[in-house]
Formats: sequence, structure tokens, C-alpha cells
Amino acid sequence: MKYICFIPARAGSKRIPNKNILDLNSKPLIKHSIDFALKISKKSEIYVSSDSKNIQGIASKAGVMVHKRPSAMARDETSMLETTLDFIKNNNISDDTNIILLQPTSPFRSLNYFLKLKEVFESTKHASSAISLVRCTFFHPSKIGVITDKNKFNLLNVDHEENIDNDKKKPYFVMSGSFYIVRVSKLIANNSFVGDSPIGLEEPIENFCNIDTPIDFKIAEILGSKKF
Repeated sequence: MKYICFIPARAGSKRIPNKNILDLNSKPLIKHSIDFALKISKKSEIYVSSDSKNIQGIASKAGVMVHKRPSAMARDETSMLETTLDFIKNNNISDDTNIILLQPTSPFRSLNYFLKLKEVFESTKHASSAISLVRCTFFHPSKIGVITDKNKFNLLNVDHEENIDNDKKKPYFVMSGSFYIVRVSKLIANNSFVGDSPIGLEEPIENFCNIDTPIDFKIAEILGSKKF
């Protein structure tokens, strides 16, 4: 099966300015994803998509492919799906290619875990995608709801299992963001990275890190200095 790694990293970031080029444990955040991609793919099969000359320079120095993202695909409101479909179209990526999406905001990844996820994907004939998952612990769905008028809190319609430790409740999982694997033909047909028949594999919680806020970045620094 044919694979390429796709690493999207635009210049703009409101919550953490210049996020993708900030140093995380002695190297730019984007470099963590590039370095992982180099463990699983050839340089010619790794694409960094960015409108930032700094990020493009980091990618070029690493020897991987650079996709100069047009400004129209780098706005705040531009979705990851739109960016990826534009990349596919303008780089003539074939329908039988499988895309491994590596978001820079998830810098800590396990090679062994990825190989297991890839194996499950390849052995599941009708899978629309393969997704990394982490188990909901404190944020268990039985504790989640919406606030409506007059601050009324409506819980989700799931089994609440009152007064039971979270690790003993029915397990629920959330997409971690570390990995998405999807065939180009499925991505286009479903207009989604997930699709109608995804398969998932639980990721060790110690690998989980999703950087979206300054606090997340501080946590990543601590995790990185102690483990990775």
C-alpha cells in the first residue's frame, strides 16, 4: 500500500503566536512531527504544508517535501479538510494513496503504536479510516452536558453509573489527534477524515498531548523533559 505523510502547519495562530516554530525541548514544535515522519516514510513521501517561510525553511533543511500553501487555504476559518483536499488536487495525489495526517500539535508519538494502528488499518478491508483514540477518564461522558437557558445543565444521554470510579465505568474514547490514516478516495467520497466506518486503537495516555493553549504548551514542555 502507498502512503504519504501530510503535516499541515500554517503561520497564523491566535492562542499561541508562532506556535509551530516555538521551541519545545530544544527544537521547533513542527520538527517533532517531521522527525517522526522520517521514522516511517522516505523524505520524498513527507509533505509539510505551510504558508510560513520559516516553517518551509525548517522542512527544506530536513530534506522533506514542501507544499507552499496558498493564503486562501491558511485562514482562521479554513478547515483541515479543505487544506488537505486542496493539497491533493494541486499535487496530483492518486486516489489509491493513503494519507497519514500528522498534526504538529501532537508532538509525542509512539512508533510501535503507529505500526499497530497501520496493521489494523491494512487488515480491515472496509475501514474508512484509522484513528488514534484515548480513553475518557475524568472527562467521562456521564459527567458531560450542555448549559441551556437559566443555567440548566443537561447531561448527555448515556449511562451515568453513579458513584462508580471512572476506570470501572463503561469505557468511552475520544480522538486524540495523534494519527489519522485515510485513503484519498475515501477522504474525497466521504468529505471527512473519519468517514462512515472508521476503526480506532487506544493510544497510551502517556503519549497523549494536544497543544491548543499556552497551558497545553507548558504541559508539553514538562512531558517532553521527563519522558521524550
